[in-house]
Amino acid sequence: MSSQDGLPSSKPVGLEDGAVQHRDERFPKAARLLDSADFRRVTASGRKMGGRYFLLFILETVQPHSRLGLTVSRKVGNAVVRNGVKRQMRAFFRVRRLALTRDRTNGWDMVWIARPQAGGATMEALRQDLQKLFSALLRSSGAPQRESGSVPLPVILPGAESVHSASQAVPRSP
Repeated sequence: MSSQDGLPSSKPVGLEDGAVQHRDERFPKAARLLDSADFRRVTASGRKMGGRYFLLFILETVQPHSRLGLTVSRKVGNAVVRNGVKRQMRAFFRVRRLALTRDRTNGWDMVWIARPQAGGATMEALRQDLQKLFSALLRSSGAPQRESGSVPLPVILPGAESVHSASQAVPRSP
């Protein structure tokens, strides 16, 4: 089942390990930058934001949804390290991509480039850097924001193929 913009609907999907992942938390082809011309357009014309571990290039589009392109060079580390960094980047985007177009008619094309220091950073440090950049993006775009800390960070559980929010991984007390 797809919505009108070609992106999957928000119905839960069962996974092998019994976890549930919502379709809107997937990373469908429509949400990816795939063409090198798109990467060049965004990096040449987009706004640049930098953090300790990542550079983000953001360009507003007329499309109703946001798209993401990832660049993780060999300077970051070997294939295992690069894949771990990309996994964290994709997980972060999947959980938050709908917030980018909330109350907006236009989406964003984004290119996220991992800096070489990202290879030696902890996964928590990578998530914190992405959260800081994402919050700055929402502030500068005029998009509505939730209270600080109310958007749970994505957590990839060992041996699981799904993304769980931190609030699902560890129960919070009231």
